[in-house]
Amino acid sequence: MKHPNYVPKFDFLFFNPIHGNFVPKSTAEIFGDRNSPYQKKSILIGLPGAFTPVCTTYQIPDFEERFDELKEFGIEQVCAVLVNDGWVLGSWKNELNLKNIELLSDGNGEFTRKMGMLVEKKNLTFGLRSWRYAALIHNCVVKEWFEEEGFEDKVAKMKEANANAEVENAKYAKLQSKISIQTREDAAYDEEKEKALIKLNNFRETMNEDGVEDK
Repeated sequence: MKHPNYVPKFDFLFFNPIHGNFVPKSTAEIFGDRNSPYQKKSILIGLPGAFTPVCTTYQIPDFEERFDELKEFGIEQVCAVLVNDGWVLGSWKNELNLKNIELLSDGNGEFTRKMGMLVEKKNLTFGLRSWRYAALIHNCVVKEWFEEEGFEDKVAKMKEANANAEVENAKYAKLQSKISIQTREDAAYDEEKEKALIKLNNFRETMNEDGVEDK
């Protein structure tokens, strides 16, 4: 996949423990303004979810432990973005005792979608999540890009599944329409049948009144 050239404009929410509320912070504030002469170097990693085995056991701890090595190359910060709410990420950060990694909550998946990395993980009951990727960022400019293999296949399967779902939905709607029409036709038939029976009963009553035996 062709990676994005820039980090998209987006406001992440950060919890303020003093006031007990969430405060917005833009990507320009986090990764550096593109118009600034100062070059802020960051690593951004996208992960599927907090508390998941691989992310918890390997990926986040590795970046945490090697942060001093990254600083030698001029990296100022490592940020991990996940499609989880801020409360979950806060608990995960405390669980891992993170000191060097900033966790970014993309609860609605909007930032990840703008990055082109939003995928469905229905097989794991995750819903929409981020594909694994890493990027070297200089003032919101993407300098290097790495992503887990298989993304194109995953997207193709998503498109195929969505197309199949649309076909099945169309078939179901057509079937429902037929059932509705048939139900109306049956109702009309029953009404005509009831009218005919009433007429027949009225005719029999008239014949009986005239002295004709009903056999």
